[in-house]
Amino acid sequence: MNAETFINNMLGEMIDQIINGQSKLPPDQQNKLKGDVPFKDANFFTWCTPGIPVMPEDFAFLKGLRKPLDYEKYKDLPDDQKESMKGDESYALTMAMDNFSVLVDTVPNKSGAIDSIQVWEPQNRISHIYESVLKDSEVADTVPSADALDRINKIRSQLVETTERTDTDTGEKFTEERPSKMVMAYNKYATEYLNAYSAYVDMMNKAITGNAGDVQKAAILGPQYYNTVSAAYSNWESSGYKSEYEKLVADLAQLQGISMSQLKKEYLDMFTKSQRTSLLDSGDYNVSRIVPASFYESGGWTNYSFKSSNLKQTDTSKTQKYSGGARYGFFFGGRGSYEQLDSVNNMNFEGFEMSFDLTQVPVVRSWFREDFLLSTKWRPKGGSSDSGAVNPGELLSNGNIDKPDGKLFAYPTVVLFARNIKVSKTIYDKMVTEANKSGGGGAGFSLGPISIGGKGSYNKTDRNIEAHQEGDNMVVPGMQIIGFRNHILPLCPNPDPAVKAWI
Repeated sequence: MNAETFINNMLGEMIDQIINGQSKLPPDQQNKLKGDVPFKDANFFTWCTPGIPVMPEDFAFLKGLRKPLDYEKYKDLPDDQKESMKGDESYALTMAMDNFSVLVDTVPNKSGAIDSIQVWEPQNRISHIYESVLKDSEVADTVPSADALDRINKIRSQLVETTERTDTDTGEKFTEERPSKMVMAYNKYATEYLNAYSAYVDMMNKAITGNAGDVQKAAILGPQYYNTVSAAYSNWESSGYKSEYEKLVADLAQLQGISMSQLKKEYLDMFTKSQRTSLLDSGDYNVSRIVPASFYESGGWTNYSFKSSNLKQTDTSKTQKYSGGARYGFFFGGRGSYEQLDSVNNMNFEGFEMSFDLTQVPVVRSWFREDFLLSTKWRPKGGSSDSGAVNPGELLSNGNIDKPDGKLFAYPTVVLFARNIKVSKTIYDKMVTEANKSGGGGAGFSLGPISIGGKGSYNKTDRNIEAHQEGDNMVVPGMQIIGFRNHILPLCPNPDPAVKAWI
């Protein structure tokens, strides 16, 4: 077994576990689990090759752009130095928000990484395409009733809140549209349910296919893990406003046919208020977040482990299905110049083992409204034939899950983070030798989307990816973004042929 075979089978097995884990359980176990897995429709995966090394401080902006004042640290400083240091901290937080928002504002590459490491198309920005839809579309010409307008505004006030903020550089005040506390709570508790669900399903599946230790663990801890899943679902219903939130979204979808022009105006206003100017390149971007803010401190990490001996028996069609036909193997290089190293495929990966902790964290974009995109009450200006059909060049998505296409056929809904990566030392040493031979020493290297040595970069900063030995393994303790789980849009736009008047 070589590097390419190992990593492709590993990714196929991991995604199959994430998507189909519940279906592999015995019927009585399947029936016990309540509800569907959150983000179940996020069904297209893309991988970062190499993984992007990140640190908790890269996500400190999620808790606010101003840190609480450390009086012990500031008490003896002159006022001008205090203000300068506070400005530096605010600048760092804003920069982190800039970088993350742009990172997840990209349409994925549907072909994955074929003979290349590119896994998303940076030039295709979700926000640019969405803004064009809002500005260059026409909607069904309907006159809303006063009651419909009142209901729309009431729902909107429960889903979005407007806050007043102050620009740290200019001192100017501005308003910002943010997800409401209800939306943030919904996503937070949905994530906790997903993590508890994943941990339970993973443990029970290992009891079916694993060793005696896995069987004993499931026998002893199975009831406790199941109770955690049930508690997480109950919390999602109560503290996470699950039923209330989903009813509001359904009601809003019904109201779209009544007042599309009003909704379009509201959504464009929300989009504009969420725009910021990047401190890096002065370009505009729209703020995105992930929930919960302290995901790196949570217990919602599931351990995955893979052995070459087990992967020999995997269904290779999973790899083809989930990786888009891509070739994921061993990569090396410096910042911005990684390439696949085919020579390492001559290395024998027999006896190789890899394990890591994984968590899935949902992306929240208050400015992006899929419900508008999926409505049948809008169409592109000048982009439709006389019969009302949308011209092929104007399609955002063809809605074909097997062969997706279009300007916005999918978008990232979940970020995949890995940490505590362990690999067999014997193979690790050989990979280091190959990487140094080809990269001249000091270069970074990765096995598929898992960075395991050398250098990596994020937020315009180079970071060392250091591994240390623990027994027969090499361990990379840090956290890294290894990929995204993306949602494929149904056919869009799909205007209703019954609508005769458009504005």
